[in-house]
Amino acid sequence: MSIFVDHPDDWIGISYFDAGERWERPEDWARELIDAIADGENVSREQCDHIENVFFMLAQSVAERGASASFLRLGNWDGPLVLADLRVESRLAAGTISVEDYAGAADLDAIDPPGRAVRHHERFGGSAVHAVSDP
Repeated sequence: MSIFVDHPDDWIGISYFDAGERWERPEDWARELIDAIADGENVSREQCDHIENVFFMLAQSVAERGASASFLRLGNWDGPLVLADLRVESRLAAGTISVEDYAGAADLDAIDPPGRAVRHHERFGGSAVHAVSDP
């Protein structure tokens, strides 16, 4: 099975960590990422270290959160930091409720308010769905 995630350019996908991968440890990924985005920026080493530690903690806990993949968005060096977890579930896991309800498309506690567009993908027989914010 292949899953394609279309996300805005300013979102950062958290890598997978294992022997033989580009990064074997989340702290290596976080350090290299911060060094890359801080290059040429007027930001203190202390601030870089703080954000690096946050990225490391979030990357380290992807599996603990039950996420299939995770994405970060850092507004600027002072925040806000937004974390979005992608979780792949079997349609059977939703039981008899709608996929929209199972995915929390009307969740009042969501980062983006309800009123999202929930798209069914005809390419997958209408069974794949994702919620996106309305522009």
